[in-house]
Amino acid sequence: MKGYVDARVACQVQHQDQHLQSEKYFVKKYGSDRDRNAEAILNEYIAH
Repeated sequence: MKGYVDARVACQVQHQDQHLQSEKYFVKKYGSDRDRNAEAILNEYIAH
């Protein structure tokens, strides 16, 4: 059971890290005005 929990935690941490990376990428690509670019971001995310 402990191995399972460790694996889940590691997976969760990696997942959050991916979100942070994509967040930085979006800010760099679209600027900080997320609402104005929300549709473009959403369309790209769906394509992704």
